[in-house]
Amino acid sequence: HAHRDEGGVGSSLYDKHAYGKCGSQVCEEDQSETYEVETEDIVAYLRRVAKPQDVIILRMDIEGAEYEVARRMITGGVACWIDFWEFEGHSMYSPATAKYRPVDGVLPWLLRACGVDMMVQDWYTEDVKVFDAWNHSDPCRDCPLPVILDTPDTS
Repeated sequence: HAHRDEGGVGSSLYDKHAYGKCGSQVCEEDQSETYEVETEDIVAYLRRVAKPQDVIILRMDIEGAEYEVARRMITGGVACWIDFWEFEGHSMYSPATAKYRPVDGVLPWLLRACGVDMMVQDWYTEDVKVFDAWNHSDPCRDCPLPVILDTPDTS
């Protein structure tokens, strides 16, 4: 599902995301277009073009699909190959992805153990349209993003 307007160009694999119907505008009728796209298995791709000792920098901004891709990278054994990972989370852009909200906090903590330097970006509270699209039945709609900090044991 894609849109283009003065707010920019955007897309998502999910049809009920914050910008799915009208882009950055507010409208009644659906103005998005649907496209079929070819995908590639990221684990197979990384194994084909890289080695674990290579310096790998990854920017992941795939409009909600990043959670399934990150899981595939972990289970496929290549997530720890990444040296720096910029992860743009979209869990709160769609009711279909809201269940992944804790991943935004847990993923950097989890991968830090194998040396991945991860930066998670999200725009949940800065973008009114995204904030309005949050799952309204979520009792923690206004809760901050969970973050797990590694702190030294002082006991």
